[in-house]
Amino acid sequence: MPLAAPPPLETPRFVVRPLVADDLPGLMPINGDDAVTKHLPYASWKSMDDARAWLARMEGIQATGTAIQFVVVAKSQGKAVGTCLLFRHDEGSARAELGYVLGRAHWGQGAMHEALSALLDCAFTQLKLRRIEAEVDPRNVASCRVLGRLGFTREGLLRQRWVSDGVAYDVESWGLLADEWRANRTRPDPHVVDTEAKLAALFGEVNANSLRKEVDHIAPVYRAMIEASPFVILATSNAKGIDISPRGDPSGFVVVEDEHTLLIPERRGNNRVDTLRNLIADSRLGLLFLIPGVGETLRVAGRASFTTDPALLERFRREGRPPKGVLHVKVDKAYFQCARALQRSKLWEAVVERNPAVPTAGAILAALTDPSFDAEQYDRELPARQRGSLY
Repeated sequence: MPLAAPPPLETPRFVVRPLVADDLPGLMPINGDDAVTKHLPYASWKSMDDARAWLARMEGIQATGTAIQFVVVAKSQGKAVGTCLLFRHDEGSARAELGYVLGRAHWGQGAMHEALSALLDCAFTQLKLRRIEAEVDPRNVASCRVLGRLGFTREGLLRQRWVSDGVAYDVESWGLLADEWRANRTRPDPHVVDTEAKLAALFGEVNANSLRKEVDHIAPVYRAMIEASPFVILATSNAKGIDISPRGDPSGFVVVEDEHTLLIPERRGNNRVDTLRNLIADSRLGLLFLIPGVGETLRVAGRASFTTDPALLERFRREGRPPKGVLHVKVDKAYFQCARALQRSKLWEAVVERNPAVPTAGAILAALTDPSFDAEQYDRELPARQRGSLY
């Protein structure tokens, strides 16, 4: 049978219901935000004319019985926070595709996980679907994380699947079966925290400074941290699991080629090459830079390729020997981690002085946010504040 819109679906914080024309003004600031549509295969809305044209297209598709467009509304304010939809319904195979958009103000709060949990439950029970698929830009790490936590499996890479602004790019294909969904819903241990909504309830709101410090490039204050670091931990993964691996050299061995690019020499080791094997399968990686005597660490996420370019090998020659190759990292985001973990571990207890070349937490926040931010006061009060919240 064609897809039929269900009654409104309720979650603790949201109502998920079929979208109507009156919802468009509330969706305009969401779909008109370039940061929201950055990883989607269509342009941001520029006007209400764009919104109405989009709705007309969606109504035409829904009239075929192959799609249902929903809006996600916050109960507390009665305002739209995003949308989700089921589309490309194949009645014979009992499958459909899943899409979703979330306003920036609600990122990192488990909102889409909560809304999609209700939609998926409806799809597999009321709508009798057997399989739901999703395609996502692998650079959209938050979206991949949502799918993973909902129980989807990353099934493959579709090369140059989408085109945006005339540029073709790869997407990942994810899938979830009804049997898997039912199995994931049956958890005997009531103490397992298995949704973002539960995490949000447990930990509360994200501190504003924790959000401000994240940028999509290597800012000058972060460059100083990288250049002072003699040690970095790399995290990579493939379909079988994850791996972490250390890299070390004199401070500054990781080169900031430009604000979006890092170069890391790959020197001799045990020849397991786990990191390199993983990067061939999945180019995403995470970096954690440590600096002796400095409590703050630097976290960088991006995508990497491995090159044996002779010019690069020569640049990284040390003690007469070039590296085996060089990791070429394109940065997606960077932010510093507060010092509590290192304070609790007393890792640098034997290190008497902090490296003066590394900016303080206050200096980093001032550089990345409001110039009027009082960095000195922040740094002055920070040790006592951290001591009082180590555990």
